[in-house]
Amino acid sequence: MKRLAVPFEEINIRRRRPDSKEQLLKYCPSRLVPTLLKGDLAIWDSFAILEPDRFT
Repeated sequence: MKRLAVPFEEINIRRRRPDSKEQLLKYCPSRLVPTLLKGDLAIWDSFAILEPDRFT
Protein backbone atom coordinates (compact mmCIF):
# COMPACT_ATOMS: atom_id res chain seq x y z
CA MET A 1 0.00 0.00 0.00
CA LYS A 2 2.91 2.30 0.67
CA ARG A 3 4.27 1.63 -2.83
CA LEU A 4 0.92 2.55 -4.35
CA ALA A 5 0.73 5.67 -2.17
CA VAL A 6 -2.58 4.47 -0.73
CA PRO A 7 -3.35 6.35 2.47
CA PHE A 8 -3.88 4.07 5.43
CA GLU A 9 -3.61 3.98 9.19
CA GLU A 10 -1.54 1.25 10.78
CA ILE A 11 -2.69 -0.10 14.12
CA ASN A 12 -0.09 -1.99 16.12
CA ILE A 13 -1.27 -4.34 18.84
CA ARG A 14 1.36 -5.54 21.28
CA ARG A 15 1.21 -9.27 21.91
CA ARG A 16 1.66 -11.07 25.21
CA ARG A 17 -0.03 -8.35 27.20
CA PRO A 18 -3.10 -8.73 29.40
CA ASP A 19 -5.33 -6.79 26.97
CA SER A 20 -3.86 -8.11 23.68
CA LYS A 21 -6.75 -10.46 22.90
CA GLU A 22 -9.32 -7.76 23.64
CA GLN A 23 -7.52 -5.24 21.43
CA LEU A 24 -7.15 -7.74 18.58
CA LEU A 25 -10.83 -8.72 18.72
CA LYS A 26 -11.76 -5.03 18.61
CA TYR A 27 -10.31 -4.73 15.09
CA CYS A 28 -10.43 -8.25 13.65
CA PRO A 29 -12.82 -10.82 15.10
CA SER A 30 -11.05 -13.60 13.17
CA ARG A 31 -7.83 -12.77 15.06
CA LEU A 32 -5.94 -13.17 11.77
CA VAL A 33 -3.33 -10.61 10.83
CA PRO A 34 -2.67 -8.64 8.77
CA THR A 35 -6.21 -7.34 8.45
CA LEU A 36 -7.39 -4.56 6.16
CA LEU A 37 -10.43 -2.70 7.49
CA LYS A 38 -12.57 -0.93 4.91
CA GLY A 39 -15.86 0.27 6.29
CA ASP A 40 -17.58 -2.72 7.90
CA LEU A 41 -15.45 -5.15 5.88
CA ALA A 42 -12.44 -6.91 7.42
CA ILE A 43 -10.09 -8.58 4.90
CA TRP A 44 -7.42 -10.82 6.40
CA ASP A 45 -6.20 -12.67 3.31
CA SER A 46 -2.83 -11.16 2.31
CA PHE A 47 -3.39 -11.73 -1.41
CA ALA A 48 -6.84 -10.15 -1.27
CA ILE A 49 -5.41 -7.14 0.55
CA LEU A 50 -2.95 -6.65 -2.33
CA GLU A 51 -5.66 -6.58 -5.02
CA PRO A 52 -5.68 -3.04 -6.46
CA ASP A 53 -9.52 -2.77 -6.55
CA ARG A 54 -9.65 -2.84 -2.76
CA PHE A 55 -8.53 0.78 -2.61
CA THR A 56 -11.00 2.40 -5.00
